[in-house]
Amino acid sequence: MLRDDTRLFSLDYEETTTDLAVEIDHPVLKNCSKIWGSCNGFVCTMSSADTLSLCRLLALNEYKNVPPFEQEHRNSVYGFGYNSNTDDYEVVRVGLKQHTKYKYHYVVAVYSLREESWRKTSSMVLFIG
Repeated sequence: MLRDDTRLFSLDYEETTTDLAVEIDHPVLKNCSKIWGSCNGFVCTMSSADTLSLCRLLALNEYKNVPPFEQEHRNSVYGFGYNSNTDDYEVVRVGLKQHTKYKYHYVVAVYSLREESWRKTSSMVLFIG
């Protein structure tokens, strides 16, 4: 995936022709502020309104807004990919919340596209200082 200020392009690394980049025209992607990952024709995006979406690029209007995780944290990062062990596409979220000047709480959660739900995989408290 390549992106400039207003457009998104797909690139096939196994293709050997000179016209490598193909512009993607998908309604959900027009409002995305972040791309968290892509895999096998799916793209995981974050809109400017902080809505996480999974888009299937081959179908113009096929997308799914991912529900927020039960414990929202202001500082979260996401990853997206295919899990061959479960034959499922998953979003991984790592959230960070600061409790005190030196105490932070991390929560790792996974969203399953097949199950359409989040599961918390780990949580830990980290002291810095």
